[in-house]
Amino acid sequence: LKVILPAEIKPLIILDSESCCIKRYYNLGNVSVTTKPLKKIWKTHKDYNRSNTIIVDDTPTTYANNYGNALPIAKYNGSNDDNELILLLDKLKSRLEMNDVRLRTK
Repeated sequence: LKVILPAEIKPLIILDSESCCIKRYYNLGNVSVTTKPLKKIWKTHKDYNRSNTIIVDDTPTTYANNYGNALPIAKYNGSNDDNELILLLDKLKSRLEMNDVRLRTK
């Protein structure tokens, strides 16, 4: 993150794989789905809420419960010409100016 983010963009909380919730759907053939529930952040960090929290991930099921707060990115392809993080930087900068970072609400 230090490499791609300028000083004005400071991620304060990062939900990694250890912070995820695993849900198992037996009616779908015992399928496991990983989610990153932003409500975990909102409960413990009162300065954060739906209007000022962004989730960045390459798996739609991860942010299914918070799709309005999501910035979807493509999966890293391992090549030197992968520019997804550069594109992400532009998207993050544009949301810095917004009162509400959500692009879609229910």
